[in-house]
Amino acid sequence: MLILEDALSLETDVAEFVPELRKYNDTIRVKHLVYNTSGITDYMRLKRKSGQSWVTFNYFEIDECIATSLAQDSLRFKPGEKWDYCNVNFMLLTKIVKQVSGQSFADFAQTRLFQPLGMEHTFIHDDITRIVPNRVTPYNPRTEEYVQGYKEYGIQLRSEGTYIQHHRNAPHYGGSGVVTTIDDLLKWSANMTTKAFGGQAFYDLMHHTPKFNHDRDNQAFGLYMSDFKGRKTTAWEGGDWGISSQLLRFPDQGITIVVLSNLGSGAASRKANEMAAVLIAEGIIQ
Repeated sequence: MLILEDALSLETDVAEFVPELRKYNDTIRVKHLVYNTSGITDYMRLKRKSGQSWVTFNYFEIDECIATSLAQDSLRFKPGEKWDYCNVNFMLLTKIVKQVSGQSFADFAQTRLFQPLGMEHTFIHDDITRIVPNRVTPYNPRTEEYVQGYKEYGIQLRSEGTYIQHHRNAPHYGGSGVVTTIDDLLKWSANMTTKAFGGQAFYDLMHHTPKFNHDRDNQAFGLYMSDFKGRKTTAWEGGDWGISSQLLRFPDQGITIVVLSNLGSGAASRKANEMAAVLIAEGIIQ
């Protein structure tokens, strides 16, 4: 939205907003953040100063994530040379939005995006003390594999029981942190067909897939362009401790499948594909 308003561009030097980036020999531009080709080391690959793990049982904010990543003396690669998914890319984008718009990222998203789209039950989760009516609790199966996995991150669990309740105590956002519902996600997806909000320019930029010096050329603005059984798809899959999600859109048919699971082993992507296969077999998706 800010790009369409000429408040910045994909070619803008991110160091204008994040001076710490000037220490690197190569220029990181907004496009490198958007398309996951910045070369920044994601925070999850690095150790916290506190010694605690990054498991969302533990409290941490995006400022700590960003500081941990930018404490590295060098980039993993020259921006644009490789594709490497990095949550800090999106966290830095929230900082840019705040500086350019004068609003917090949560307020900007609420007033400029969610409210105009009628997404009344969607917000950026930047305050873990906020009470959210009807909010689900994440879970993981209490199997030996999961119990051992938690132990490796410094969390001791009992083996007895069926499920592990996993509260998210870290209010990080940018690469995550959107609380929403299936109905609201369908409103978001429906607009990609009607283009009532943002018009064609918004749609075109959201689906823009420029070419860099690597083979990955199917990522747009938080979207992956692909196909399923010969039908064009636009999608984004997400997951964390205790959750699994997938939004799978068939743009030519105007059909969207949304799967949200409060189970870490929920396999949302697989279930969305299975539903898509049924719809194709029934002739609903042509």
